[in-house]
Amino acid sequence: MPCRRHLIPLHHQRSPGVERGLTLLEVMIALVILAIGLLALSGMQITSIQANSSGFKSTTAISLADQRLEQLKNLSFSDGSLTAGAHAEPSVTVSVGASDGVHGVAYNRSYTVTDNSPITGVKLVVYTVTWNDNGAHSVSLISRIGNGLL
Repeated sequence: MPCRRHLIPLHHQRSPGVERGLTLLEVMIALVILAIGLLALSGMQITSIQANSSGFKSTTAISLADQRLEQLKNLSFSDGSLTAGAHAEPSVTVSVGASDGVHGVAYNRSYTVTDNSPITGVKLVVYTVTWNDNGAHSVSLISRIGNGLL
């Protein structure tokens, strides 16, 4: 019975002290695959930064609207700020830092009051904040204010 060692073809046997390295073609292919992966990763990083900046701006707009809407809800039902119609308010510029991507964003604020909506003795207040960031954006919050007799 022949020994299994003699059945291995000679070209698969390695000489002692001789090691086979990577060819230049194999290294180039590995570098191309690595470069494609890194480019995809950098694209995701840019998208993530833009989404964070956009989220911050939306959150700021919602916070501005919520704060002012709470102030309006605490006014007396007959206060002049709650008369029916459209009300414009001064714009607010938010500056957190020069390098954070949200420096100097101007938020325009306004609200509309509708009397007796949805029922008599209730005012519907829609508070809207708009800003421009590579296109127009806006958020609106809605609240109802009762006359206290309900």
